[in-house]
Amino acid sequence: MREVTTWDIYVAFRVAQANFHSRPYRLPKDWEKHLQTKMSEKNREALELAAQGFSTKWSNINIDKYMEVGFDVIGKGFTYVRFFDPKIMRLYIERDKHAKRDLAVSKQAIIRSSKFVKSYMRGRNHHDKVSLINQFGKLREGNESVAVRCYIQDKIDKFFLTWMIKEGYLRLEDEDRVQIPYIVEKYREYIAKLDDIKEFMEKVRSLL
Repeated sequence: MREVTTWDIYVAFRVAQANFHSRPYRLPKDWEKHLQTKMSEKNREALELAAQGFSTKWSNINIDKYMEVGFDVIGKGFTYVRFFDPKIMRLYIERDKHAKRDLAVSKQAIIRSSKFVKSYMRGRNHHDKVSLINQFGKLREGNESVAVRCYIQDKIDKFFLTWMIKEGYLRLEDEDRVQIPYIVEKYREYIAKLDDIKEFMEKVRSLL
């Protein structure tokens, strides 16, 4: 892992600050000159301590997300000298845990989803040569995708729905995307997780 510099810390802070205030930002062309002549001694020391911390004991922390949390916790009062406020670290850790739990694939949930699809399609299977999952993915009631609705009702799992999209069983319309913004946002991350269990998903496919 490369060493984090004061420039890295400064840029992450300025980007988060700009996003918080919904305004553009500018970066100095000569960073070393800016650091030595434009920054106060306290701010300079804070940047150097942060660079050292993110290079060592905090090396597993995402700097950009940490800065976002800083503004969420402290607001416009978040400055260089408040990088180490313990409230920021507590909230960052809490959010990180939630994010990791959200990305944890539950094979049981996927199996439950496949069983639901088989149950739902019982009596609706009118095309013996077309798989159940293919038929299920094409079902719509008005402008609403049945699969998306079942996901919203917690009858099928987010990874199962993502797999349906990835494999082409479900083609999302604009109306569908509006209803599942979190899956749209996390799609690439979910796909990466599904790639880790390809053999398992092939077994799931064989049941449908």
